[in-house]
Amino acid sequence: MSQFTLTPEEDLLILGAIRARAAQYLSSQGVNDPALDALVDKIQSQFTPVVVEEPVVEDPPDLLAVEPTDEEVEAHFAKEESTKDE
Repeated sequence: MSQFTLTPEEDLLILGAIRARAAQYLSSQGVNDPALDALVDKIQSQFTPVVVEEPVVEDPPDLLAVEPTDEEVEAHFAKEESTKDE
């Protein structure tokens, strides 16, 4: 029995190739190949999956939906009046 020392990325690559072959067999023969299914299960049980975390992208707040506070309104008008006086 051969043994390879593969990285988790290589494990995923091999698993993907075997899954593709199993899908090809299913589409051409109309049934699953039990040997390929067993091999996919065996590979899945022997490696740690690689988890790729995607960056969290937060939606910007809808500025029109946010009501200003009373303090913000007062500060705005106070600033406008101070610029008129000058």
